[in-house]
Amino acid sequence: MVVCACAAESETSSKINDPELHSRFVDLLEKEGVAYRIADDGQVFYPTSEREKVSKIFRSVLGVSDPVYKGASVGYEQASEIASKLVEVRIPFEVLYQENTVIFKWPEHLNDKAIEIVTRVLSDHGV
Repeated sequence: MVVCACAAESETSSKINDPELHSRFVDLLEKEGVAYRIADDGQVFYPTSEREKVSKIFRSVLGVSDPVYKGASVGYEQASEIASKLVEVRIPFEVLYQENTVIFKWPEHLNDKAIEIVTRVLSDHGV
């Protein structure tokens, strides 16, 4: 007699309330070979290991694309002030620290406003 004490893979779930979009979502899961189960309330459960693939399918069904980012590379001396000013005007950003520079990136639709701030700070510092 062989007994497996293996734990089942963890699951993640998504739910789309619109029946037509829900149906399209499930069809795409099948087409992509993603194992899934549907609960009585319509919640779709799938293996956590498939999260990235399902996320792309989910976004495609809802018409949401991956965001596009723009950014700027600045010196360490100006980075703190730029970050403070971006926070002041509520521009979300990410920062990547490299050997001699700091790279800021923000959503493309906020690029003009963010670049204006970066340009002003650099100008104030004589850069």
